[in-house]
Amino acid sequence: GADLQAHVSEPAAQAKLVMTRFLLAHALGQQDAAREFGSIADEVAALKMAEHDEQALLAVTAPALQSTPLNAETVTAYLRAKLFMPELTVTDVQASLGGFSKQTWLLKLSGAERYNNALVLRRDQEGGPVEVRAADEYAVIRKMHARGVPVPEPLLVDREPPFGGTLLVMRRVPGQPAFDFSGQHLGSQGRNAALALARVLAQIHAAPIEALDLPAELARLPLKEHVRRQVRLYEEQWQRRHVASSPTLRAAFDWLYAHIPQGSSTAVLVHGDASLRNLMLHEGRESAMLDWELWHLGDASEDLAYCRADVEQALPWDDFLHEYHAHGGRPFDAASSEYYAVFGAVRNAVFAQSCLHDMVNAVRPEAKFAYGALVLGRRLIYNLAEKFGGR
Repeated sequence: GADLQAHVSEPAAQAKLVMTRFLLAHALGQQDAAREFGSIADEVAALKMAEHDEQALLAVTAPALQSTPLNAETVTAYLRAKLFMPELTVTDVQASLGGFSKQTWLLKLSGAERYNNALVLRRDQEGGPVEVRAADEYAVIRKMHARGVPVPEPLLVDREPPFGGTLLVMRRVPGQPAFDFSGQHLGSQGRNAALALARVLAQIHAAPIEALDLPAELARLPLKEHVRRQVRLYEEQWQRRHVASSPTLRAAFDWLYAHIPQGSSTAVLVHGDASLRNLMLHEGRESAMLDWELWHLGDASEDLAYCRADVEQALPWDDFLHEYHAHGGRPFDAASSEYYAVFGAVRNAVFAQSCLHDMVNAVRPEAKFAYGALVLGRRLIYNLAEKFGGR
């Protein structure tokens, strides 16, 4: 609400935002409020405590994420110095709806013809679901770009920018995702997008691990250990960032540890968020695979299982696999697809729990994170409970 307030000038809308923020603070502050009072003094004390909690929540207006405002003037000064282009000027800074867990800004420029006067700035956003930083994407995107995989060309990475957090600057790639802005409705480009995703994943999974310059002891691990590492990573995040216990997630993690696939395939580079929402199309062909924050070494079937629900809205799964294998994709282990479907659901449920934890603790009460925590997170728990309810 406080973020919106700065962009609303119409008086009635301003008033409605003030009321909405107050009601949200009231709802959050009343989570553990007593329903009955033993005395007048108890009632007054409870009401005063509720008011105190509401005012504390309303006082959280701006994040401590940035030390310098991110606007055309400040970004101009920053890019001129970092890109050694004194003639560069940022003429417009627009927030993008894409990139759920990071802030993505579309920059329009003048004096930067070599970049077509358009760049993308991606930076950290506190209180989000993912614990890796924007800067952590740079190395893998650079490697993929060098191999001809359709990704944005990374130009600049900074782990200590004046705006706070870390950031990544890339060329802007032409195109649009096949899904609409809500991420719910697949448009007329669905079939082209699904086939394009098959080709891109085949390229990603074919990338030699040694080209990633990872520590030798990590690259040598057998596939099963890579999968176990990922399960442990999300279990530890859940233990650090949760509001209440979850028997459903506990049962799901126990199942994941006990049923790691025994396949003989070797580890590959896994994108980790292989959704049609993260694939850009331009003139009917793939132009960029975005959002590499979840990349890791693992099983190619993880990416395939994760994208299957998207793909099957556009074309039969066998058609997708035919395109994937025709472009050098790894064998798809149908037996492990259930495992990775559960893995993806558990991971996303942990992300929702993390958002809820940070929202309740006012680390960064972002509306989109609150929505993900309360709405999407509940659906994931319901779905997992259907599978593990009897355990």
